[in-house]
Amino acid sequence: MDAESFSHRLRVIMADRGISTRELSERSGISRQMIAGYLYSGSIPSLSYACKIASALGVSLDDLAIEPLNNVLN
Repeated sequence: MDAESFSHRLRVIMADRGISTRELSERSGISRQMIAGYLYSGSIPSLSYACKIASALGVSLDDLAIEPLNNVLN
């Protein structure tokens, strides 16, 4: 998982679900500053934080971390 792909997937999923940085922070227990780092600064979360984010968003870790195959093939 590279930082750019993770950041993009996180932004897309948050937008699809209408979840703000603040709401994701509250749901996941991860600070807003850390969430912002994942969204905009190229930071990549640890596995435990990635799992918390995925759970808070209601998606699998694969959905959060891996670009869909149809995007890769096109």
